Amino acid sequence: MPPVYEQFVHRRILVISVLASYLLVVLTVVLMTGRMWTWSTIYTTSNASTHTNWMYQARSVQNNLPSKTVNNAQSTSESRSDLKDVSNVSSSSTSRQAKSDNDGKPVLELDPVQRRFLQRKETVTTVCKQSKKPLKSKEEYFMYQNLIVDDRHRLLYCPVPKASSTSWMKVMLVLMGKFPNVSSIGWPHDPKYVRRLRTYNSKERAYRLKNYLKFMVAREPLDRFVSAYKDKFSYLMMNQFRRNLYTKILNYIKKVGKQHHGGQLNISIIEFAEYVTRVGNDPANQLLLNKHWRPLHLICQPCHVDYDYYSSSETVEEDARFLLKKVSAPTWLHLPLMNTNAKVTISHMSDKWQFLSKLPHTLLHRLLDMYYVDYKMFGYKFDGN
Repeated sequence: MPPVYEQFVHRRILVISVLASYLLVVLTVVLMTGRMWTWSTIYTTSNASTHTNWMYQARSVQNNLPSKTVNNAQSTSESRSDLKDVSNVSSSSTSRQAKSDNDGKPVLELDPVQRRFLQRKETVTTVCKQSKKPLKSKEEYFMYQNLIVDDRHRLLYCPVPKASSTSWMKVMLVLMGKFPNVSSIGWPHDPKYVRRLRTYNSKERAYRLKNYLKFMVAREPLDRFVSAYKDKFSYLMMNQFRRNLYTKILNYIKKVGKQHHGGQLNISIIEFAEYVTRVGNDPANQLLLNKHWRPLHLICQPCHVDYDYYSSSETVEEDARFLLKKVSAPTWLHLPLMNTNAKVTISHMSDKWQFLSKLPHTLLHRLLDMYYVDYKMFGYKFDGN
């Protein structure tokens, strides 16, 4: 081969090699860039999805919050209208939480009783975020005093008078081993039978509040008010409690310059409501109210005790079956029927509105003001005018 032609071939081979190397580098860069773009797209999409889910959850929570802050100082007209549409956790929100946990993983569907407990707890939590106030020393004392402790079953119960408290106290005494069964118990409220959280030191109290199952039972506020009145004044029972209460209310009636119309050792529903609301709507004196008609949020302090379960008088037997199973109670133990003792009544009036209809509108509205937080916190709606 001539030298000139051989030199030409070598140059062509060199050029082709350089071009091939350049193309290989370009192809490598393109492949790497495409892979990086793919991963970037996936990462961005994942973050966008997470952000969207977070925004959806935040918007859902915001939409579920009531528009009105709970405040005892609100006007009467505002509270009355608000009570007709008590804020509650929406069923759709509860359904979403029932189907997935905090990580978005599917969990077992809740049964109706569990869902009801969850809705009640969320409603209480929402209201407490708006209305929680620091506890005064006297309020803290009563809060600990009201909590019954069952160390055997790691259980704390706050009894609310006129809200199935006698039935539940009998069950608690059986759980504690004080009695073999509920039928053997007469009056379960004797202080010698139980131990209260106040009797423990601060460290022991904190441990039980954190680790024990805690529950309470609510009741429609005006149902509870009328039930307390009938129990203490409408039945033909004469005891020291009634005499003392009669004297206290009669002294109040004289103090405000009104005339007593209830008769000997009896107080009319109007006089009773006058006395209760005058004391109950004064924040400085609310704790002076007897527990039978004191607003129940002041008895159990749900904004300061994180109760696991909120039961209700309207569903108490079904709730009790769930709770007793939860603490591994004996299968034969059940909540006894409500108090069915035969009592002779003066008026034979059982419907609460036969009592409440006697109240002037202004007095009824004062009652609603006193129980305003109870209505909001426990999801009750006022069914009157």
